[in-house]
Amino acid sequence: ALHYTKADIKKMKISLDQRKVAAEQGDLPTCVQSDIDFHVAVAAASKNDILLDLYKAAASHMQTWFLKVHPDTRSFMLTQRMHEQLLQHIIDRDAKAAWDMAVAIIDHG
Repeated sequence: ALHYTKADIKKMKISLDQRKVAAEQGDLPTCVQSDIDFHVAVAAASKNDILLDLYKAAASHMQTWFLKVHPDTRSFMLTQRMHEQLLQHIIDRDAKAAWDMAVAIIDHG
């Protein structure tokens, strides 16, 4: 949350906007891909190459799993605001709040 660039924030915003539109349209595959793109962009913004490599390696498995466990985009719509808050905490460089929100997103399932 501390090392991002303007380009990192732009990538996160684009992915988050695409996630929202896809969720509202009920487009599960695009929604899942946009969600993954957002989280990979967050990892990239951390400037931690190990974390980024882990996210990239897990992305295809996450996509397959999300498509199996989510019959529709309802869960993504319910967590959209949480993702937006996560992005805002990153922009604010508030690492603790960003971490807490990431945990809340994971706990939401």
